[in-house]
Amino acid sequence: MSNLPKSVLLAVFFTAFCSGSRLHAGGFQKGGSAPTHDKAAQDQAQGGGSSLAPESPVENWVLQLSDPSLSDSQKWDLGRSIVGQGKAAFRTLIKYFKDEWIIGSEFSQGGECINPPPHLPIPERCKFPSRQLRLGERCEQLLYQIITPPYTSAYSTRLPAKDAPGPYFVIKDFKKWWEKYQNLSLPEIHEKARQLINQFWLRGYAKGPVEWK
Repeated sequence: MSNLPKSVLLAVFFTAFCSGSRLHAGGFQKGGSAPTHDKAAQDQAQGGGSSLAPESPVENWVLQLSDPSLSDSQKWDLGRSIVGQGKAAFRTLIKYFKDEWIIGSEFSQGGECINPPPHLPIPERCKFPSRQLRLGERCEQLLYQIITPPYTSAYSTRLPAKDAPGPYFVIKDFKKWWEKYQNLSLPEIHEKARQLINQFWLRGYAKGPVEWK
């Protein structure tokens, strides 16, 4: 092998490197079947300009969520920073809802493990990851955290942890939701959320989340 011409050795190395890695927005990922970022992001990257240049600090943080070199703790901190931007993060989060890039693991348990209110500590049983988490899913979780106020309904019922309800409300089409509520302030959105949380408990938690139309 060492007696081969340099050009041949370089060609062999280059072929082996390309077959074992796949380039994506955050760097190289081993294997050839990993999903890529959403089509809009791919089109931007192929358009001849800067590759996936973030349009805002929020978008920069969102893209960093897919960075394999970051620890879960660092990604948690990024999530807190995104949530801290409040309504300013909505448009960017919605933009990445369909992104299939796998960024880590997620808890598959129900109850309080689903979209927990940001002001409450995470229950111990929710801290064990058991399924893959995609960037789009994480963006949706963060948006729910922003629009869910720190609120305990006067109609709520104390339940055992195993029976704790999931999300109080669900938004089936965030783009239509954003078109309808984008002119409201975050406090006004929170007031609407409080009304839905009350409705959730008044009609019975066993019926599941209220649809926010």
